[in-house]
Amino acid sequence: MDAYSHARRDLGQYFTPRWAAEAIVERHFADLAPGCTVVEPSCGDGVFLHALPAHVNAIGVEIDPRWAAKAQRDTGRTVLQGDFLQVSLPIDVEAIVGNPPFNAAIVSRFLERAHTLLGENGRCGLILPAYVMQTSSKVMAMAERWSVAVELMPRNLFPGLSLPLVFSLFTKERERRLFGLFLYPETAGVAEASKGARAVLERSARGGSVWRQAVHDAFDLVADDVAPLDALYRALEGRRPTPNPHFRAKVRQTLQLYSEFEPVERGVWRRSSGEVVEA
Repeated sequence: MDAYSHARRDLGQYFTPRWAAEAIVERHFADLAPGCTVVEPSCGDGVFLHALPAHVNAIGVEIDPRWAAKAQRDTGRTVLQGDFLQVSLPIDVEAIVGNPPFNAAIVSRFLERAHTLLGENGRCGLILPAYVMQTSSKVMAMAERWSVAVELMPRNLFPGLSLPLVFSLFTKERERRLFGLFLYPETAGVAEASKGARAVLERSARGGSVWRQAVHDAFDLVADDVAPLDALYRALEGRRPTPNPHFRAKVRQTLQLYSEFEPVERGVWRRSSGEVVEA
């Protein structure tokens, strides 16, 4: 390995094997329409430019002039020398695919730029270190703008790499969804709940459903057996109320599930007086 390759590795940059780039394109970008524009950011030697079908307009971006020249020479594609975050690109980009530096701050900025470039239903597929997806807060921040699908990849795809890898597909669509990411919305919702609600949900020593207990506690905090949903939400969300839809959906589900709760009118619920949560 030459000195420049060592430097790229120190920056968290690992070149994708050609066969792996082809497999990613076949799996996630086989439906690209003729003439559409696809960008490979931080393209290095241009493995995704090689892998993309000839009928698409593939453009590489590489900050280092030596690798930019090599990628353009080897692939015959247009390669722009510059920073993906700043270089001028077409406004009608349908897809972005690549292997950015393994740095969480850079990945976040790459996704910001990708969102501005892509139109509705545009896709951005990136090889990432798994730690980028390890906290619910980070993933739910992504989910505010993207549908996110994640697949585990072998870390020995890159010799010497010790980090777990994922391939993440970000889709810019109105109805945002998560795939391969279990309990992320729920964890984010519980983390934003009041201290008392978290104690019940996480460590209750009583039997029965912890969500059932939490809703009973909400009625106790409201100090009335008839309460609007918003009041129950606020009781459980504490001093920093959150509109987290997953947390609130669980409260509504619990109200509908147990017989001691009944609707009074739209958005208002009654708890049967004297009911005790069963063990």
